[in-house]
Amino acid sequence: MANLLEHLDKDTLPAPMVKAFVEWCIWDQARMALVLVLGKTGLQQVADEFERARDLPALEELSARANDAIKAARGRTGPLGISAAEAAVFEFANLLKATGEPDWDPGGAAFFSARVCGWAGWAATDFSQPLQKTEAEHTARRDQEARLQELWRIFNIRNP
Repeated sequence: MANLLEHLDKDTLPAPMVKAFVEWCIWDQARMALVLVLGKTGLQQVADEFERARDLPALEELSARANDAIKAARGRTGPLGISAAEAAVFEFANLLKATGEPDWDPGGAAFFSARVCGWAGWAATDFSQPLQKTEAEHTARRDQEARLQELWRIFNIRNP
């Protein structure tokens, strides 16, 4: 298959493969991007907590608490950083919602993961190059496609 991202919501990919992809989006792509954004906005303690989290309930709790920390940091960091942190946490919370049982939406999970990566791309420039947000989102989508292709190969080796 050429573009596996387009197949996420069509029930054409093996469920275990999709589950593995969504877990990768959460733990390896979006969470680490969020850690970068929070660290760049002076919220290193919250970033460290996200980095240490080991289960979805912890991530959900941290997402709610991160908003309080962001509001408390308003006077300590610039408005661009605060806006990026708020947006990244919002997108991360949407990602977690898209992976829940009643709302299972792997395509949405991929979308929101890429959005978090976009905020991280902008944060990586110390908020000086806004076009990096779009470029980072595109890079995240390419990385997602590469991960799906890798999972496709792995799955086909295990289940010929």
